[in-house]
Amino acid sequence: ELDEQANRVANALLEKQGRGRGSVGLLLEHGIPMVVSILGVLKAGKTYVPLHRRHPESRLSQILNDCQATSVIVGANDSAVVQSLRHSGPELYPFEALRSHHDQSRPDVEILPTSFASAMYTSGSTGQPKGVWQKHRNILHSVRNYTNGIHISSADRLSLLADFSFAASISAIFGSLLN
Repeated sequence: ELDEQANRVANALLEKQGRGRGSVGLLLEHGIPMVVSILGVLKAGKTYVPLHRRHPESRLSQILNDCQATSVIVGANDSAVVQSLRHSGPELYPFEALRSHHDQSRPDVEILPTSFASAMYTSGSTGQPKGVWQKHRNILHSVRNYTNGIHISSADRLSLLADFSFAASISAIFGSLLN
């Protein structure tokens, strides 16, 4: 079911944005829609950029401009933030509309280990927030080290306590899914 929903999101993004690289902002609540969207963006061959829902509009706009996001997937409960981002430039796509796309087949997109998978932004304590870009290879290497370091198996359960916009979420998300 997760794979089918992620395929729907990926196919909808490919239909709307076309093939090729690009950054997609994710402005969603902490939960399943965010995981589905992350996988959908990756399956579409694009880079996901998680946005913290409580950040001010100016910071969100700065991040979207810096990563050159072409679109943002938004949740149903973020209408106030979404209204403020309408003037930032990227296309806004409601998650539910993408998830209800008719095509649930696996997208035929080549994804190289050297392709960017995610961009997370620092707190900006030294000035402007800076994007930390992770390639697929880096994430897989990090998750493998995490898995081997604490001996995760398919019988284990992991909690996702960190917000999706924090780098710590990568180990929890992909550590769970890949094990």
